[in-house]
This record gives sequence, structure tokens and C-alpha cells, in this order.
Amino acid sequence: MPNQIESKICQSDQQGSTASANAISKPFGIKALDEALNKTIKRGNVYEVFGSTGTGKTTLATQFLVEGAKEGNKGFIIVTDSSVEQYVRNAERLSFGFRKYRDEGLIEAIGLSDRFWSLKWSATEDPKNFGRYMEDTTEAIKKLASESNAKRIVIDTITPMLTGDRFDISRFVNSLAVKEAVVIITSGISNNDNSLGYERNVVSGVIELKGTSTDGTKEARIVKMPGTHYEGPIEYTISSEGITPVSSEKVHSMLRIIR
Repeated sequence: MPNQIESKICQSDQQGSTASANAISKPFGIKALDEALNKTIKRGNVYEVFGSTGTGKTTLATQFLVEGAKEGNKGFIIVTDSSVEQYVRNAERLSFGFRKYRDEGLIEAIGLSDRFWSLKWSATEDPKNFGRYMEDTTEAIKKLASESNAKRIVIDTITPMLTGDRFDISRFVNSLAVKEAVVIITSGISNNDNSLGYERNVVSGVIELKGTSTDGTKEARIVKMPGTHYEGPIEYTISSEGITPVSSEKVHSMLRIIR
């Protein structure tokens, strides 16, 4: 039976999260991408990976958790757009260690409770309820992080959790920061003019995944990350081995890193 997020009303405390953040040298275990990021992924911050369906957002997020588990760091993923069981089945087909580390208790997959969806509906119907929704949800995530000593947290995807106007989205995303952990949220592509996608203006960094050709080759592009200088995309493919750069040599010749 998958664990569920349960909430209590409690004010979230974000103070000091950035000051205590530590750089992560190998966030994804993908050499070309990790080197391009240049240790800019830091604890205490929220980052976003976005792209259209099939570009590997969930795969990259899973690699992020596995890479942390290799170093003995616990992590969890909050699954919002499919069942936990479906996510686990898909992740276990990958060959880079998800099953092993999940069995060892270093990675956990978590679903959202009926309580969460009730709060979300209430906030959507009446903006006066947004504060309670935000506090309940973010406090539950932080409590889980504290109890499990999680250092890496993924929300896949953030879109079903967002509600309200741009100000509400900013408040909600900012409140997701966990003092001693890196939080990565994933998101799809918004095709309209509403507030979806606005969270990219709020997070500390953004990586875009993009499908580019019929042969399965895709591109990862750092579109926002203070401390890096990126001149070109990282071409990659997706297989049971996860996300793999097409040519490291080509990528390295296209990137200049500020050190």
C-alpha cells in the first residue's frame, strides 16, 4: 500500500534555507549535464525540469533520486499524474538501480491523499482557502522530509498541485523549499495564456527537455541557472539505461562553464 501525504495546519518556515544550502556535484549522474550545471544545484532550493510528453522528465527525476541513493542519501518522489504503482513498475524497468535502492529504503514513491485533493478543490473554488491549502501541503512535505531525513525530493508533476493566480503560484512554489534537501519539480508545456508555467520565474533553476527528431534524439537545455554559461543543448536518447548523451565530445565543445 503506497504511503499518502497527510496534512496538518502549520506555518511553513523558509528562513535560512538558502544560507545553509550545499552544492551538489553530481545531481543526475549524467556527466555532460552535471558538468554543465557546474555545482549550481544546491540544497534549500527548488528547481524545475519541464518539457512535452515523452521527453524524459520522469526518467531524469528518477536518475536524480538514484544518484543521491548511490551516495547514501534518502529521497522520495511525490507522484501526481499517475498511480504510485504505475510509476514504480515503469521505474523498475530501468537498469540504473531504482529497484535496488527502493528495496533498501533509500527511495520512496508517495501518492497524494484524498485529504490533499479535498483541500486543493476547496482552494480552487474559494481563494480564501488557498492559505490553508498551501500551509497544509507544504508542511506535510517538510514533515515527511524531516522524518525520513530526505536529501532529494521530486514532485512529478507540479501542475496538478498548482492553483490560483501568479502570486499564489509564487507563494506555493517558494514554500516548497526544504532546508537540507534539493527539490525538483517537473512540468509539461503550457499552450495557453493562463498562469501555468509561471513557476519557472520563481524557481532557482530550469532545465528544458525537448524532442527534436524522429530518430529518438532529444535535447536538454539549461534555460535558467545562475553560475553557468550555456551555449548549446545536450543531445540525448532515452532507453532502459536512462538518459544518455549522444556525444560527450560534441557537448563539451559547445559549452563554456564559468568557474
